Amino acid sequence: MRLIGIAFTILGAYLLIQVAVVFATGLRPATSGLGIVWTA
Repeated sequence: MRLIGIAFTILGAYLLIQVAVVFATGLRPATSGLGIVWTA
């Protein structure tokens, strides 16, 4: 269980860093034909 907790903590830290980078740089994902088909 400890390993799972550590993995979730690392994942949470990674997501927080990614959110900070996206908001700081204003990067947005480009549209993707595969993504449009996947969600259609």
